[in-house]
Parts: sequence; C-alpha cells; structure tokens
Amino acid sequence: MILRRFFSTASGLGGLNETDCVDEKDTDILTGILRSSSDVQKKFDLTGDGTITERDFDALQDLYGNGCS
Repeated sequence: MILRRFFSTASGLGGLNETDCVDEKDTDILTGILRSSSDVQKKFDLTGDGTITERDFDALQDLYGNGCS
C-alpha cells in the first residue's frame, strides 16, 4: 500500500514531515503539495491514483494521532 511509504512504523516515519506524529502539520504539507505540479503530486499521492484528491486527505485523517504522545 502507498501509505506505508510515508507511515511505516518499521521505518520510523510518522507522517510527511517525519516527526513520528501524524497531525495537522501533515495536512498543511499535503495542502501545499496539492498546489504543486503533477510530478510532485505523484510522489506524495497517498492512495496511489496519481494525484492528490480528497481521498488522500481522508486517508491522512484516518491516521491522525499515530505516533503522537
């Protein structure tokens, strides 16, 4: 699954900013990527459909709180 690339506990990644915590900062990053070129969006697409859509934000929201203390 594409999400594992960003949110794998085995790799120590905890979000798009690698803070081990999935939170609103990750949403801010994804929003910025949404405004980027399609090539950049493909690299950060969480659902694997090639573009940042509402589905990616939903997937990110489902992970909120992971790794946060």
